[in-house]
Formats: sequence, C-alpha cells, structure tokens
Amino acid sequence: MSLAEDIIPVEIIFLRMGTQQLQELQAVWPRINEQAFPLEMRKRLDRNGIRTAIVDTVVPLPLQTMIESVEKRLQDDPLEQAGVGADVRSHSRLLQCRNGQRKEITVRPTKTGTMVILHNEDGAAKGSCYEDPLLLLDFRVYPKDDGSVAVHITPEIQHGQPKLKIVGQEFALRREMKRESATWPDLTIEQSMIPGQIMLVTASTPPRGLGEHYFYTETATGEVEQLLFLVRIGPSKLDSAFVKSAR
Repeated sequence: MSLAEDIIPVEIIFLRMGTQQLQELQAVWPRINEQAFPLEMRKRLDRNGIRTAIVDTVVPLPLQTMIESVEKRLQDDPLEQAGVGADVRSHSRLLQCRNGQRKEITVRPTKTGTMVILHNEDGAAKGSCYEDPLLLLDFRVYPKDDGSVAVHITPEIQHGQPKLKIVGQEFALRREMKRESATWPDLTIEQSMIPGQIMLVTASTPPRGLGEHYFYTETATGEVEQLLFLVRIGPSKLDSAFVKSAR
C-alpha cells in the first residue's frame, strides 16, 4: 500500500450551541440514524450522558441551518474571533489518520482544580476525582476491504502532575514526562462509516455523567452552552461538506 493510500482523511468539527442552536438540534434527531449503533451501546452511552447518531451523506436541512448559524456567530462576535468566547471554541480540523494510529483530540483544555466524574456501569454509579483534568478523545480508524472505515472513539482524561515514565516505542525505551490517564473502554463508540457519512456526538438530556463534563461549556459571558462533535470520513471538503441538504 502506498503512503497516500495508507492515509485516511477525517474531518472533525466542534460546534458550541446556544439556545437557538439547541432548538434547531431537536429537529435534527428524527432525521438521523441513532439505530445505526447497537442497542446495548446506546444504553451504556446514555447512562453516562452521551448521545450519538449517524448522518447520511445528504445532510438534513435543520443540521445545515444550525451549522450556518454557528458560523455566522463566529463571524459577528469579536470574542469568538479572538478565541476567548469560551474554554471550547467552535472550529474544524482535518486529521490525516493511519490504520489503528492513535490521535488525541482535545475536547476541553486543562481545567485547574478537582473534577468529580460519575461513571455508570451496568446501573451502578461510581465517582472518581481528577486533579487539573484535560478531557480528550482517543480517536482511531481501521479501514476495511469494502471501502468503509471502522471508527473507534474512547473518552480519556489526563490528570495530575506529570511524572517520569519509561515508554516503549519501536523496539526502544525512552523516558518521558507524562500525566496519569483514565479511560472508559466500555464507553468506546464504535461504528463503520462510508466516505461522506457524518457521526454526531453530543450530550444526552438532561445532562449527566461523563457527557455533561465533555459536552457542556461556559462562555465568557456566563452562558452555559452544549457542544456538538461531528466526524466525517473523506477528503478535505470543509467548505462543501454540509452543502447538500434535504430540502
């Protein structure tokens, strides 16, 4: 396989949603496919405050409208333009992924202080505390022979002070300053996608568990907003990826 063939382009988009966009999102859910994910996976995610669905290659008009309204706010709001509107900014990014390669996607930057996370596993809730947490997604893709791509997304929190660790890499050992990390493999989102499809991930309603910490943020003006995470498999078409709408 050539270098070009080995690279899988993936677009990721983060959108912060205010009151207007949240109302528009309610019109999106009936038009996208939550049943693409196994029932047990949906239950595990929902118990921990996470909701996900697949959007076909033709984007529903309500989702396109919501994206356009966020883009307009980015253009009109000086705080957004300066990147200080909230601790999470609406933005897009193109990842160049290899088969099984780990990509760290920062959802929320390091927050000073203690964060308490409630993890619900099979109906039993367990709380854990994390100092100065950095909220990430462990993102990996696995191409298949039929042209589809298996996408694996696992929530991860890096926390505490960096410590010297011995890291193995390609038949060698090296010293590296690393923070402790916590992952939730039972909350891994796994889905096969074809180019052009979009995965949508956000918080459940009402907010709870891991999803509340990952997908809610506070703006510089004190307003609480919900975060929407979009993943699209395919070449870089950030200007046209959401143009096709079902009108």
